[in-house]
Amino acid sequence: MSPRAACRLTQLGFTDVYDYVEGKAAWMASGLPVVGTVRDDERVASLARPAGTCTIGATVGELDGEPPGNVWVVVDDAGVVHGEVRSAVARLAPTTAIADVVQPGVVTARPSMRVSELAEKFDEGFMSHVVVTRLDGTLIGIIEREDVQRRW
Repeated sequence: MSPRAACRLTQLGFTDVYDYVEGKAAWMASGLPVVGTVRDDERVASLARPAGTCTIGATVGELDGEPPGNVWVVVDDAGVVHGEVRSAVARLAPTTAIADVVQPGVVTARPSMRVSELAEKFDEGFMSHVVVTRLDGTLIGIIEREDVQRRW
């Protein structure tokens, strides 16, 4: 919507008004609300649940619990995903730096992706989970194969 239209809607009393210039696909990939023919519960965002997280500056000794998907998602202070660490690293020395064991190649999905598309990717069999991120790379959550199988 144009800046003028956004300003006018604000003047009319609307409170959730955005002057978004990136386009509809970018809007949806950022996890922002949309209206259309695909219901919200048919989108990946509806299945994403909180992920276990750690920072690149952490050590193995700082990891706690059993994370969803058996991975901790490595994020920076802004929540941008930099990689993941499998739960098996918890057996390493507590002083082991996360930076030394992080796997940078994370399989990601956008919140606007259809669950049916993600189900097809899981059916290919090479992944057990996906990390859901916004267009800017910030973490939304994690989805395991079983989450999709229960839904789809």
